[in-house]
Amino acid sequence: MEDNPKEANYPKRTFQNKCFILLLILISILILISFFITFYLFNFLINDTQFQLQILHFIFDFDFDLINYEDPYSFYDNESIRFIDYPNYNKSLKYQKQFISQNQIKYQFFYGSFALNLPHFLNNKAFKRFVNDFHQKRYEQIFDKEKEQMVFNSSINSLGNITYFKDYSFQSFPNCTPYGFKIKDFEIPNSNNIKYMEKVVLAIAEHSTAFQHWIDRVLGSLIRIRPFIKDKGWTLLVDSNMQEIPYKLLNFVKEDFNVKLEVYDPSITYKIDKLLIICNIPFIHPRKFQEIKTFLVKNILKIKSNEEIPNYQQENIIYLPRVNNYNGRNVINNEEVENYLRKRFGNKFKIFSHKEHENLKELVEYFSKAKVIIGSHGGAFYNLLFTSSHPIIIEFQGKQFFGDLSMFYWISHITGNEYWLDYAEESGNDLIINLDHLEEILNTALKENYH
Repeated sequence: MEDNPKEANYPKRTFQNKCFILLLILISILILISFFITFYLFNFLINDTQFQLQILHFIFDFDFDLINYEDPYSFYDNESIRFIDYPNYNKSLKYQKQFISQNQIKYQFFYGSFALNLPHFLNNKAFKRFVNDFHQKRYEQIFDKEKEQMVFNSSINSLGNITYFKDYSFQSFPNCTPYGFKIKDFEIPNSNNIKYMEKVVLAIAEHSTAFQHWIDRVLGSLIRIRPFIKDKGWTLLVDSNMQEIPYKLLNFVKEDFNVKLEVYDPSITYKIDKLLIICNIPFIHPRKFQEIKTFLVKNILKIKSNEEIPNYQQENIIYLPRVNNYNGRNVINNEEVENYLRKRFGNKFKIFSHKEHENLKELVEYFSKAKVIIGSHGGAFYNLLFTSSHPIIIEFQGKQFFGDLSMFYWISHITGNEYWLDYAEESGNDLIINLDHLEEILNTALKENYH
């Protein structure tokens, strides 16, 4: 009986199949190993500073030196602030790069969560009202009962991002968030009037024509964008409807940042080679407001370090009157408050009027000599950022909600001031300050007994 040739070849084919399968397995293993080696090598290169800069320079013709950048504005700590994520916070911020498209890079930076001491109160009723206030929850503050602090640990208080566009045309605007450069509501140009620009920073934010909102929404953002524009030739595109003080402050920005200024014209279609927009910045953070305050004081007084700040004698009691304001919170018994303070403090009592302090250097000197600043909640308290000292702050509020009623609690603690909060009696949208409360707060804060 002859052997079946098919059966004779079967062991050989089986061996070949096994070899083929083993070869496939080996190739798969080698591919997998190569993949991991490539992945880790690429990850190593991506985290290498020089490699990152080469990518940016080669693809975008845009040379950043972000990793080694040190902020030019000193950052200081005080007893009212506790940093949770970054205890050693005197270091530069780190940026995480995201390549969105061939013409767009997004840089996300991390401020980190923090906690602030509570205000000083006269009684437990005011304390409970503050802790349970809707406004605290609106900005995602959490009350830490153990440490008796307000904790800010959400993304709204700790994250920001800067977006870089290449070859951008203002025919549609980026949809930025409310406290960065939000420009989606601006008039969209639709004309043949085209202007070509090389390097532009969009320095426009919604509801920021008033000096106080320009400071926290535009100036705070510009300071954060500063390391991106160290090379020459940048232009700030600014709003045309700003008040006088923002225009004055823009001259300091122009000089300090070495940039040009140009007023935005909605009738023009801008075509820009390189455009920078800061699309989000934390609404409230110690770093933000300390940078703002340091920038203002150093540039207005023309000094380079904290050691050069004049040693002003803090002796004045400054009252911020609020009357006939259409936003409410007017002090109905304003005359009684002024008479009481004048009688108690004599020639050390000062009534602030912004019309009398249009010179910014005089404004810094005026508020730096303050021992106490008193007033109803309002924009005048933003002058805290123009002080080189640390006065006692006494703010009166009602329970009506209008604007950011915690703003000056935040700014006061962040910039190292003792802050007192009292809730006044309300009459419609206006307030009646309790003079007994005011006297008790002053006695306690100044450690004196006055009747």
